[in-house]
Amino acid sequence: MRISKEAAAANRTRVLEAASRLFREKGVDAIAVADLMKAAGLTHGGFYNHFESKEELAAAACRSAFATAVDRVERKASRASKGGRQEVYAHYVERYLAPQTRDAPGTSCPMATLGTDAARHGPAFKAAFAEGVRRYVEAFTKIVPSTSEQPRAEAITALSTLIGALTLSRACAGVDDAFADEVLAAVGGQLLSAGQAQSE
Repeated sequence: MRISKEAAAANRTRVLEAASRLFREKGVDAIAVADLMKAAGLTHGGFYNHFESKEELAAAACRSAFATAVDRVERKASRASKGGRQEVYAHYVERYLAPQTRDAPGTSCPMATLGTDAARHGPAFKAAFAEGVRRYVEAFTKIVPSTSEQPRAEAITALSTLIGALTLSRACAGVDDAFADEVLAAVGGQLLSAGQAQSE
């Protein structure tokens, strides 16, 4: 039985949402198409009605994850443009490095969860990831306190530090929770101190 265009579009969205979450939680190669479709509440055979390959889905899921992430940062940037940039930045850093963020990779930063996959996969995935990072950096630059002539470079440095801290903490959590928490606290403290100094 054929389904309507609206139903087909809704099913595709369900597959994308499931893939975006599961790929960030487990990695692209660790998730079979059958498991992904089950998580989306659909049959395995329906996959190819929406995507030609898992690689095509991976690129689409990457774009979807970044679209959500960039939208969140753009909203923060809008608030920062109205004043209180330091407060917006501090809130961002605290949320990014929160243990709750670390422990929920399926809904957290795609840069910290999909970077390794992007490096190992084909050009479509890499292109989606690189475009997502570029857009994220453009938005993030608007909230990082800076008095220098290179605000973009400062934003890239801060963002790379955040991603590294989250990745290290996530890798250590569960076997050395004290150290995992120490990484988050140490990096958060350093970034907030630097941001405060820039705003003075």
